[in-house]
Amino acid sequence: KELHMDSDDVGLIYGDTMTWKIGTEIKKGLPELNWVPCDDILERIRVVKTTMEQDVIREACRIGTKAVNMIMEDVQEGKTEAQVLGRAMAHVYSHGACLYYAVSNSGENSVPVHSIDFPGYSYDRPMKNGDLYKVALIIAYQGYLCDFGRTTVVGGKGTPMQEKMLRMPVNT
Repeated sequence: KELHMDSDDVGLIYGDTMTWKIGTEIKKGLPELNWVPCDDILERIRVVKTTMEQDVIREACRIGTKAVNMIMEDVQEGKTEAQVLGRAMAHVYSHGACLYYAVSNSGENSVPVHSIDFPGYSYDRPMKNGDLYKVALIIAYQGYLCDFGRTTVVGGKGTPMQEKMLRMPVNT
């Protein structure tokens, strides 16, 4: 109202995330205001990245790639999923990123997408050679998310079915 923007059209982005309560209060307080969805405009703008944004994305990818490689190096018989994640998480945090999401599963828990609800990995079941091991890791770095997923067999030697699955191309 102070800016005389209490009537006519006003662009709105992410309107689907506005709570019902806030939306109702705005409509009540500014009945002449007409919200115009503008997500398409923002999507076009966000596609173009500045040199600084490109550098941040590349650094996020370097941090995450190193972390997921560390996870895969640490997959060993006798370790728990939590132990396998630990060194990689230290790397993520020590390089200015943070964990957004990590789900790891192995053995009889490797069939579903998630082995357990929370924390998303086992801390008390040691892995065994021949277990299928999967990890989904998402890190956040300076406002950008990087998503990594990997699968391997504990001990490196899988069954014929596991080996076939690991060689299957990923459709993106």
